[in-house]
Amino acid sequence: CPPRPEQLIHGIMLLQEIRTGNPFPLDVSLLIRYQSYVSASNMILEHPLLGKRLIALGIQLFGDNPWGWRLPAALAGALALFAMMRAVWWASLSQKAAAMAGLLLVTNHLLFINARIAMLDIFMLAPLAVAFWMISAACRHGQGNHARLALAGVMLGLAMGAKWSAVPVCMMAGLGFAAA
Repeated sequence: CPPRPEQLIHGIMLLQEIRTGNPFPLDVSLLIRYQSYVSASNMILEHPLLGKRLIALGIQLFGDNPWGWRLPAALAGALALFAMMRAVWWASLSQKAAAMAGLLLVTNHLLFINARIAMLDIFMLAPLAVAFWMISAACRHGQGNHARLALAGVMLGLAMGAKWSAVPVCMMAGLGFAAA
């Protein structure tokens, strides 16, 4: 029977105390990271895994440093900005409205901050923005836009895969189509 993650953490702390006289290593984050690697069977499912996996992919590609943590979120923020501008353009067919939406979004501290830090909100917002883009383009073109609607459905699913907070928004999109 393999040891439980808590037992391994306590073992590391005991070895650290024997070696230095202090049970807490200088870098406590190493213990936290180690526990998250070891306890894959005890994963915390308060949020779905997509956003966590994207952050982990950034760490795997660019290292366990601020670039690795933040670059995926910055790319998702840029995608969200572009997709929302396209959604407004398809909804209004006005370049001024799309530019104003882009200006409001780029100066919005919520988007700006979430696109710079490694939190799951931006990984929910980016697919939602792409879904709104596809839905507004499909509504503008009328019938025969099954590919756009299918992509919107995939994006809504990815948004729910990043954070559970997307579920009510996705339900509203479905209710909108049901009512139309």
